[in-house]
Amino acid sequence: MLRVTYQNIAPTNRNKLEREIMLMKKIVIALTWILVSVILSGCSDESAEPEENICSLLDLKNHDSELIFTPMPSLDIDSGEVEWKADVGDKHYEGYTIVERNANKKIVYYQSTINSKTCTYGTPLPKPKRNLEAVFFVNEFCGWVVGESGTIKRSINSGNSWTDQVSKTTEYLYDVCFINYDEGYCVGANGIILATTNGGLTWEKRTSGTTKSLYSIDFNSLNTIETYIAGALGTILYSDDYGKTWKTCTTGTSENLYGISIQNAEAIAVGANGIILARSSSNKFKIVSSGSQYSLLSVVNNGTKAFAVGISGAMLRSTDSGSIWNSLTNALRTLNDVSNLKSYPDFMMACGADGLIYYSINRGAAWLNRSINTQEDLKHIYIAANDLAIAVGTGGAIFTTSNCGIEWTEVNY
Repeated sequence: MLRVTYQNIAPTNRNKLEREIMLMKKIVIALTWILVSVILSGCSDESAEPEENICSLLDLKNHDSELIFTPMPSLDIDSGEVEWKADVGDKHYEGYTIVERNANKKIVYYQSTINSKTCTYGTPLPKPKRNLEAVFFVNEFCGWVVGESGTIKRSINSGNSWTDQVSKTTEYLYDVCFINYDEGYCVGANGIILATTNGGLTWEKRTSGTTKSLYSIDFNSLNTIETYIAGALGTILYSDDYGKTWKTCTTGTSENLYGISIQNAEAIAVGANGIILARSSSNKFKIVSSGSQYSLLSVVNNGTKAFAVGISGAMLRSTDSGSIWNSLTNALRTLNDVSNLKSYPDFMMACGADGLIYYSINRGAAWLNRSINTQEDLKHIYIAANDLAIAVGTGGAIFTTSNCGIEWTEVNY
């Protein structure tokens, strides 16, 4: 450290010395910056190739009537959705492209995901709203809806707005669930299972081993490696490796199974003609008497207590882990779904035909009517936080409430 003592120095010489010291400090600072720059420049690899700008390789030709991937001039991407691969020298490209054209066959919009890079151009054409079947939120902000024609949408603001995600399928999707913000699954018609590991930025098909429609999926919140799917003709699939592979469970029935719910060691499935199944081991289920003739469409399992709803307003309740079921007074119309708040299972909601919504704060022992003024059938409801719930249904309907269903707001998208 440079230290100067001014003792016995004349004022004139002292001022001169101070100026020289200031100059020396500036020179030291400048030399330090030069040294740092030299060191940092040695960290970069000047021989490394710059990152390829994949989006610049997409090009519109012939008055915007063709979309060309320039490394492969023979690859002309037509209307609709197409999945493709291209090898050029030592480079490999994988793409999934959506192209939309106007009445004059001019391309007005495309979205292409190439090697996990998404490129877009133009504005999408207006689309009819598709029926929505299910909704799932990982927290009070982030959630997904799925439905008709492979529809997947995501919200990051509590359901107030939604953006499309590319599912790479036109199959009807009946249910969706997420283990965490990144890992999730969709299930649907013809045995389709879709999985994502990046919050839905990309979805990939998983082998289910069946062509039967799959209607419901749930995972064990205490053991997320364990996941079950319920489907047509008595189908229940089980995975113990985070959905990578699926095994077929023994159910002893050929009835359609529309809902499944897991909590702790208890798994309960419900379906056509009042059938209820309870898990007896990891890959076996046994039939439990429900006392109901009505088809059951949804079930929520809180461990010791469970609740099921269905056709003609059927409402069943169990207080012993699903072994014995009691019928409650039926609702006015068909109930399609029942849900509870994971952190406070006493808080439940059910939804159904023509905007029907019920609300309970005692695990279904008593219900209040919180219906919405709409003619749409509400197919699924999810309670994302203490006061926040989202309901979806036919005609692409999405409704949100921030006060326990006292008031509902329809979301336009």
